Amino acid sequence: MAIDPVALNRRLLHAAADAGGPAAALVAWTAALGDATGAVRVTLWQAGRNAAAIRILVDWKAPGIDAGADGPRCEQVIRLLIHPRQVLATLVLPAAMMPGGAGEVVPADLVRDLGAQLKILLQGLAAEERAATLAAALDAGRDGVVVVEARPVDGPPGRLVHVSRHFDPAAAPAVLPPPLDRPGMARPLREAAARAAAQGEAQALEMLHPGDGTPRVLKMSIQALPPARLFEGGWLGVLRDPAAPPGEAEVIASQRKMIQALYDANPLPMWIYDEQDFRLLSVNEAMVGKYGYDRETLLGMTLLALRPAEDVPALMTRLTTRASGHEVSGPWRHRAADGRTFYVEIATHRLDWEGRPAILTAAIDITDRELANRVLRSRQGETDRLLRMQTAIIDTIPAQVWLLDVAGNVMAVNRAWSRFAEEMGETAPDVQVGRDFRGAAGGYGGAEPAGPARMAPPIQADAVAAILSVVTGRLPEISHEYRLKVRDQTRWFRMTAVGVTDEAGLPNGAVVMSVEITDMKRAQFEIMAAQNRAIAASAAKSLFLAHMSHELRTPLNAVIGFADVIEGQMLGPVGVGTYRDYAGHIAVAGRHLLQIIDGLLDLANIESGQLSPERRAAGLDALVREAATSCAAVLRRYGATLDIGARGNTTADVDARLTRRMIGFLIDNAIRYGHRGGHVQIRIDGSADDRVSIDITDDGPGVPAERLQTVTEPFSMPSGSVRPERAGVGLGLPLARHYAELHGGRLELTDRHAAGEASSGLRVRITLPRHPEA
Repeated sequence: MAIDPVALNRRLLHAAADAGGPAAALVAWTAALGDATGAVRVTLWQAGRNAAAIRILVDWKAPGIDAGADGPRCEQVIRLLIHPRQVLATLVLPAAMMPGGAGEVVPADLVRDLGAQLKILLQGLAAEERAATLAAALDAGRDGVVVVEARPVDGPPGRLVHVSRHFDPAAAPAVLPPPLDRPGMARPLREAAARAAAQGEAQALEMLHPGDGTPRVLKMSIQALPPARLFEGGWLGVLRDPAAPPGEAEVIASQRKMIQALYDANPLPMWIYDEQDFRLLSVNEAMVGKYGYDRETLLGMTLLALRPAEDVPALMTRLTTRASGHEVSGPWRHRAADGRTFYVEIATHRLDWEGRPAILTAAIDITDRELANRVLRSRQGETDRLLRMQTAIIDTIPAQVWLLDVAGNVMAVNRAWSRFAEEMGETAPDVQVGRDFRGAAGGYGGAEPAGPARMAPPIQADAVAAILSVVTGRLPEISHEYRLKVRDQTRWFRMTAVGVTDEAGLPNGAVVMSVEITDMKRAQFEIMAAQNRAIAASAAKSLFLAHMSHELRTPLNAVIGFADVIEGQMLGPVGVGTYRDYAGHIAVAGRHLLQIIDGLLDLANIESGQLSPERRAAGLDALVREAATSCAAVLRRYGATLDIGARGNTTADVDARLTRRMIGFLIDNAIRYGHRGGHVQIRIDGSADDRVSIDITDDGPGVPAERLQTVTEPFSMPSGSVRPERAGVGLGLPLARHYAELHGGRLELTDRHAAGEASSGLRVRITLPRHPEA
C-alpha cells in the first residue's frame, strides 16, 4: 500500500496534539501510526544504558483483532536513532498488505520524520518524569519549597511553578500560599529576591508570623532563578519552621537532595567544573542531550573541549579575569559531539564541591537570537552604507535638494541648500532637518521644535500645494516655478518634486530639487521683448509695404498705360520707330515692376493674415495656359520652349487670380534659372480623386540638397551659380508656397540629379484640393 508522507505526518501530529499529556500523546501517536499503516500491532522498544536492557515503551494492538491469531503476518522493524538511545518500532502487518508479500510499508525517507516526531514526544515524557521526580524530592524534605515565576524578579508573582506539600494547596495559581500570603509578607519576600538576583547569592529572611494565636518566626532562604525558554525567571523559597527544628546534618542532607533534584531535572544544560584545571565534575541530563556526549565521556573532558579551538584563547582570558559570585556572560560558541556549533549565554556561580573550588554553570541556547542579531547588524551596516552613499550623491548635486518623509518632515538637505540658506540669511525659507518643510507654523506632520523659531518667509502657498500633492501621492511628480525677494532683487527658481513609494506602492515621501533660473528667466524676458519688438517691426513693415505698394502702383499703371499708347500709336503715328521700341521696353519693365510690387503687397498681406483666397471651381489646364501666355516675353528673351500636358479631370477648388500668379511665378523661375534656349515641361495630373497636381520641370543646374529647405523663404536665391542678370528678387517660390498653403495644398521641390535622373534641373510640384462637385 502507498503512504502519502504529508498526510501521515499530519495525522500523527494531530493525534499527539489531541492527547492529554506526554504519556497519552506517545500512545496516541503509536495508535495513529498503526491505523495509518494498517498494522495489527505496533511496539516501541527503547534500548537502556546497557545494550542488553530493552524496555517496551508502548505495545499497541488494533481493536477487535487478535495479533497472535493464525494467519500470515509480516513484520517491519524501523530503527529510529534518537540520541543517546535508539528506539525500534516493530509493525506487525497482514502479509496481504505487503507489496508482493514482502517489503516495506514505511519507506526509508519517512523514517527521519518519524524519528523527529518521536524525539519530541520522548523529550516531553522525560521532562514530565523529571518534574514528577523533582516534586517528589521536594515533598520528601522537611522544609517547604515554593518556586515563583515573577518578571521582574521583585515584581508581583505571575505564576506558582511548584508548591510542596508543606503549604496549603488551596491557594490561587498567582497568589502566594499560606502562610506567605499574610499581609506585610509579600514585600520582604520580593526585596529578598531582588537582593539575591543582584548579589548572586541566597538571601536569608526571618519574618514574624502570628499563626493561629501563637506567634512564630518564619525562616526562609530566597534564591533568584534566571529565565529559561519557557520560564521568565523568578525565585525559589525554602521555609523552615523553628517549632520543629531538624538536625543540622539532616538539614544539609535534605537541602543537598533537593538541590540535586533541581539540578538533574533542570531543562537547561548545567555542569560543574573544577576552577583550577577546568575538568568537568558533574553534568545534568539536559547537557547530555544537548551536547551529544554520554555522561562518562563528558566527565572525562575539560571545559576547553566544549569550545572551538579558535575560541580557547578568549575563553582563557575570560576565566582569569572572572568576577566573584554570580556572573552572566556571552555570547559564546560551543561545539557538540557531531561537530556542529551553537551560541550560548552562560550563567556561572562559585561553590565548594567536595572541598575544592568549583563553578556551577548553566547554558542558554541563543543561536537563533545571535543569528538574527548578525543579520540585523549586517542589514544595519548595509543601510548605513547606503545612507552615506545617498548623502554623498545628493551633496554632489549643484541644485538644492530636500528629502521629505511621508509626513512632510525634512529628513535631509544637501550642501547646496546649506550654502544657499547661508547666502540668503534671514530671507531663506525656513527649511530645517527634523521639521515640517513649511517651517514652524502650520506644520503638516512634524512636532513644533523646542526654543524660539527663526523668523523667515514661508514657502509660497502654490509651491506648498504642489509639494503636498506629491508627498500625499496625488501626483507622481510636479515642476513648479517660484520667485523670492532677496536684498531688493527678485530671484527665480524651478522646483521639481518626485514622489517615493514603498514596496506596496503607497506614498513614502518625496525628493524636492530646486534650481535657480534667474539668468534663464532674464534671457526669456529679453527674448520675449525682442520678439514683441520684431512683431511690431514686422507689422510696421507690412503696413509700410502695403502703403508703399499702393503709392507705387498708381504711377506705374500710368507709365504702363502711356507706354502702351505710344507703342500702339493709338493717338497717331510716332515719327521715329526707335521711340516706339523704347515705349515697348518701358511697358515690359513697368509690368515686371508691377508684378514685384504686387508680390510684395501679397507677402505683406499674407504675413499680416489679411489675404484669403476666394475659392471656386476652375480648370487648372486653362489657368496654366493663361499664366504661360503672360510669360511669353520672358520665353522670347531667353529663347526657351514650353511644353504643357494634362490628363484626367483638372478642376480644382481655387482662387483663379492667385493660382495664375502662383503658376506664373513658377514658370518665370523655370525659364530664368534654366539654360538659355532650354526647355520647360508642365504636366497637370487630375487622375486622383481628392487632388490635382501640377509638375513644372526645368533643365537648369538645379538646387543643392542643403538649400532646398531655404529657397522657399522670402528673398532667397535657388543657387549661387545663377548669373546676376537672370536672378530675380527672391519672391517667386516663397509666394507660390504661401499661395498653395492658403488653398490647403502644398509645394514640393525635388532636385532631378539628386533624385537619380540623368538630367539636371528642378522639379516643382503643386498639389491643390479638388473641387467637391468636380
